[in-house]
Amino acid sequence: MMDNLNLLSAINAIVNRHRNLKINQNSYYANLREAYIHRFDEISGFGNHLKISRKLLGINDLPDLDLASIPNIKFTNRISPIIQNKQNDYAAIIQIFESEIDIWVNEKTLGRDAIVINDIHSKKSPNQKPFDTLLGKLHGKDIDAISAAAGGVCQHGLFIYISEDEQIKQPILIQINHVNNEVFFPVSIFLISAARSSGQIIFKISEIKNNKNKSIIPINLSVELFENSQFEMLEIQELGRMTCYFPHEQIYLRKNSTLRKFIFDKGAYFVKRSLIVNLEENGANANISGLYSPIKNQVYVYETRQNHHASNTISDLIFKGVLNENSDTLWMGNVFVQKGTKGVDGYQKNDNLLLNPSSNMESVPGLEILSDEVICSHGVTISNIDKDQLFYMQTRGLNEETAANLIVSGFLQSIIPRLHSNYLIQEVLSAMDNKNVGILI
Repeated sequence: MMDNLNLLSAINAIVNRHRNLKINQNSYYANLREAYIHRFDEISGFGNHLKISRKLLGINDLPDLDLASIPNIKFTNRISPIIQNKQNDYAAIIQIFESEIDIWVNEKTLGRDAIVINDIHSKKSPNQKPFDTLLGKLHGKDIDAISAAAGGVCQHGLFIYISEDEQIKQPILIQINHVNNEVFFPVSIFLISAARSSGQIIFKISEIKNNKNKSIIPINLSVELFENSQFEMLEIQELGRMTCYFPHEQIYLRKNSTLRKFIFDKGAYFVKRSLIVNLEENGANANISGLYSPIKNQVYVYETRQNHHASNTISDLIFKGVLNENSDTLWMGNVFVQKGTKGVDGYQKNDNLLLNPSSNMESVPGLEILSDEVICSHGVTISNIDKDQLFYMQTRGLNEETAANLIVSGFLQSIIPRLHSNYLIQEVLSAMDNKNVGILI
């Protein structure tokens, strides 16, 4: 086994060892896997395709990682004790570990076939056609080397289909649990919400134990919302400080569909997140919120794209961050409006609060407008805690630490009302309470 690999060497070693993995050729994933491997092979300039080589290629001292092997898939009535006391709060619970995937569906609240879940190794089912269309979009120029590698050797993956006209009242929980040391643990999730369906989905990415050696967890999440469907999605990432996390999300919104998505990153040693929202048809609406709080040498990199391919579409993106203790963050955003479209409204904003002179923030917004009858704008703020505001609060009897933490808390919580579900709001507030986010002193 080799030691002290950089990121590129570690990814190459994984792919070269496992590019000939056996897979059921009649399964959902067979053709897509080949396309991902081909995409990985054709990417020659690793740093150029990622556009952020100075940060990514600084990841060194990686071990020669093991690939998480094919999991045992279980449809079960038993839920992990971690969330057993909340079982009845959910419409379905999917727990993904390196060794197994546990799937539980609340049959008391869901009708038969309201949610259809298949793993990537299963044979194709009668509702495969919409997935074939989705899969055909996924392995083009938007895929970078890490996502291509993850897709090419992935053993953990699910196809989730929410049937037409289903109004799912309780959230669906998808929990990815990192357990082992020195592992490459890619997960692929393909989600389709059929016409006129609605619901809420919570993604939790966490670490079961405090690992002492580095691992890489890349997630490929692909979502398509069909006509008049409406969903809220919350992702809370709480990985350990020795883990590198690479989520790559591609979202496709059809006619009059609405997505409200909220991301909260608070863990991991390194995060590189790609989020691509494609507003494909008239009336599509995306409301995207991001919250991040890196401390103690954590590095977070974000690339967001709002692609307006149709008229009368709306995208509203706000990312807010609090940086402390030698942390480093880069946000790159772009709003694209296709030629010939009308009535497009695209907005992006990135607000940052720096709590320590050693922290570093770089923000790069962008607009690519190929049509005239549109409303598009962007904004960036990078600031420190206002000394006058801090002094005022101290004159009201608060000590400096309490006053500073109240300012930070208010800054972070100002974005939470963009969620509509009270249950999801409480999940975010609970995640904030689990760690002293953004403490100044």
